Amino acid sequence: MSSDHQTIISLCNLKEALAYFKFVIPFDIGLAGVQESLLTGKELPLPPVEFFKKIQSASAYEKVAFLLSRSHLTPEILPERLRSNEEFLHSFQMLLMAKFLADYVSYAQGDAERRAIFTFLRTRGSDFLALLEQHGLLETPVDIFSKYGPEEAGPATDVSVTISQLNLIDVENSSLQHILEFRKRSETMDRMRRFRRWVYKSYAGESKQEVEEDIKETIEAYQEEVKKFGLTTTRGSITTLQSAKGIAGTYLAMLLAQRVGHADWASAIAPAGVALTIAGIAVDVRLRHLELRKLIRDNPVSYILYARKHLAT
Repeated sequence: MSSDHQTIISLCNLKEALAYFKFVIPFDIGLAGVQESLLTGKELPLPPVEFFKKIQSASAYEKVAFLLSRSHLTPEILPERLRSNEEFLHSFQMLLMAKFLADYVSYAQGDAERRAIFTFLRTRGSDFLALLEQHGLLETPVDIFSKYGPEEAGPATDVSVTISQLNLIDVENSSLQHILEFRKRSETMDRMRRFRRWVYKSYAGESKQEVEEDIKETIEAYQEEVKKFGLTTTRGSITTLQSAKGIAGTYLAMLLAQRVGHADWASAIAPAGVALTIAGIAVDVRLRHLELRKLIRDNPVSYILYARKHLAT
């Protein structure tokens, strides 16, 4: 698997992104830093005045390293091919500052996180897309809370896949530093990423029983790792949003084709969607059209929404 398939772009949900992806391109470090201070009661001290005099003439790498450090991160969180790319780092640094400003202006207002995202994309959306295009990141998923993806009138072209009633890491009540410690366990993180990807595997040549056993083992291994490390969980769901092309060739696509009776399942899904049960897990698939398409129109980025809705148990 290439590094970009292990990478996510984080706009507002850094801890969730860190929990499930090997590499993260974080645009929400300012917001995450504030949330961490509020949760732990600890603030990172500012560097001495001499540091700010030197930072003006520092390299793009050094500037990015400083900005990331405000959320306890280092440039190693970025995809390997981009860490030493001065052009990327310079553009990334400028966009980090723009997103930080949007977070600051929106802070303490109603629906602050949503305001910050839309302000950032309205003012710097073209630069954001240019960065993705220039550095081969257009197919990289972007994480965003589901409440920031309201539907609008228009053709439904986004495929929404919701996996319900899972015990997910309670990132709202887990500290950023705890999750960063969790990431240091390579075997644990391999299991976490496998958990995130199981619905998109092809399982070619495997029987239904073999597939369902693998899925059950994957989820059990994930839950065991989370419990072992002392992270709390909450009952919730994960919603992945992407194109029909992104699901083609997967076990899920095969089940959808069987349900509607032909391979072009996307055109046959009713507005109410299709409900499936895979290995005892409820999976809902439907087509949607999101408000964010106004801001990032015609962009093939697949949005990954981690729905933090608490479900009745």
